[in-house]
Amino acid sequence: MEKPIVVVLDQDNTSLDLFKDPTDKELFRFATFVKRTEAQLFIADRKNFISGIVIDSTSCPPCGLPLIKFAKAHRPATPVYVMLGEQEKDPEPDVLKGMHVAGVLRKPLDRQDVISKIFPYSYFEMERALEIAKSDTVAVDSPVEAEDNSMHPILAKDFLCGSKSFFDVFVRLSSGRYVKILKAGDDFDAKRVLDYIAKGVLNFYIKAEAQEVFLQYCDSMTGILLHKQAVPMDIKVAQVMNYGKETTDFLKARGFNEMTLMTAKQFVTHSEKLVKALKPEKSPMLRKFLSNVALCEHGTGIAMLSGLMLEALNFKDEKVLNTLALASFLHDIGLVNMPPHFAEEDEKKLKEDELKLFITHPIVGYEMSRSIRMISPIVPSTILEHHERRTGQGFPYARGAGGITQVSEVIGITDTFLQIVKEAAKDPTINVVERMRKNVYNEFSFAVMDAFDKTFLKVLTP
Repeated sequence: MEKPIVVVLDQDNTSLDLFKDPTDKELFRFATFVKRTEAQLFIADRKNFISGIVIDSTSCPPCGLPLIKFAKAHRPATPVYVMLGEQEKDPEPDVLKGMHVAGVLRKPLDRQDVISKIFPYSYFEMERALEIAKSDTVAVDSPVEAEDNSMHPILAKDFLCGSKSFFDVFVRLSSGRYVKILKAGDDFDAKRVLDYIAKGVLNFYIKAEAQEVFLQYCDSMTGILLHKQAVPMDIKVAQVMNYGKETTDFLKARGFNEMTLMTAKQFVTHSEKLVKALKPEKSPMLRKFLSNVALCEHGTGIAMLSGLMLEALNFKDEKVLNTLALASFLHDIGLVNMPPHFAEEDEKKLKEDELKLFITHPIVGYEMSRSIRMISPIVPSTILEHHERRTGQGFPYARGAGGITQVSEVIGITDTFLQIVKEAAKDPTINVVERMRKNVYNEFSFAVMDAFDKTFLKVLTP
């Protein structure tokens, strides 16, 4: 059988040298990465047999949490370790426990110490997942009927090293039929796993409900950490850029592959660098925007979608790219002091006086963004125009064709698209493709409409 892999992410090549050239006697091998995106692609590739993940805390702040969550979403049964520098403080125990981190490794590392800690391993208990499991009274070895989309597959090989599972574990017999083989909190030894693999079992299953609660718990633990005053602003900026879950889920559900999603997230990373360059710690307005989860979630989603359109638009000029990256994330900054429900941008639900206030948010956003030191003057102008339409039906100034930049149109069309996606999530009868082509396309220039069609709708159309 192939050797299991321990993934190591560290921007310090000196540390990575420790994990190179494994001996034939070792029962595993290391896969080392300097770039976070490359490590994520490797972790997400289900062909890779991964039995441990080691993350340097500085590779994806705060304390590796974004990648820990990514790893737990794709490899729920695989232990994750955080690697700290000599001078770094240990993370708070509650944070580690909540994120289901198996342990902390301190630099300088000792190869044998790393090996002994990872093999064999055991997990911390995760109370919330166990609580869900306790509500399930089905006994081990009992058959269970369940909708296939309510069960989350895990590679059987991921269990090979043996662990204490914090999920109930099932084997699929046929569509809609499963059998429980392990109760949460019980040990799952290697021999038992090998017996199932020998019988041709490739995946074990856990309840999607339990996995979803765990990931929500990861988010809440991250939120607790980020609200602490001692956490530097640049770390908080990095974390809000990990929002955009709704957009990511939509793209995944429609068949966009991991590489495409990485492309979108790379543009978000570019936005992150530009936001940090504005020194948000010195801008009360920017700090307030970054503390608004709903607006940051939406801004990140628009940055992701805009980034995917770059190739079709042939945008290569650095100033244009920087304007799009920053304006797409900040486009709704004008809503930051308005009623929270305005963030839904559903004009049909607003009363007359509310609508009058809502349509001023591009103007308010223009003035707010202008007050941010070092920001390019093109960014506020783009924010001002993102609700304008070539038909003259937009706001706040009802500008028509020729009065709107392409960058503003890109933000406008992706913003409208995301709004329709949200409506379709609540109403399955809404056809996103049909709605865009019938009701939205005529509001934008041909170049932007064509680029959007090539990027999204041709992929979404069956």
